[in-house]
Amino acid sequence: MIAIDTSILLRYLLADDAKQFAIAKKLTTDNSPVLIADVALVETVWTLMGKRYELDKKTICEVLFSLRIIRLSGLHYETMRKRSLYAARN
Repeated sequence: MIAIDTSILLRYLLADDAKQFAIAKKLTTDNSPVLIADVALVETVWTLMGKRYELDKKTICEVLFSLRIIRLSGLHYETMRKRSLYAARN
C-alpha cells in the first residue's frame, strides 16, 4: 500500500496541470491499495478553502464525497467514515 500526500490528492482533484494530473491519476486508479491519511485530507480542505480556490464547505464536501462515490480502486482512508461526509454535507 502506498500513501498519497496532499499534493497528489490536489493534483487529482483539480486537474490543473496535465502532466501532474496524469501521474496522480495513475497512482490513484491502478489496482494497488492507496492510503489517504487524515492529515492529507485536512490539508486538502484547508487549501481548497484558502484564498486561491475559496470553495465553500458544501462544495468541498461534495468533492470529498465524490471520492467515496467513485470508489477509486483500492482507496483507503486513515480514519474517515462515510457517515462523517454525510453529516458534513447537511
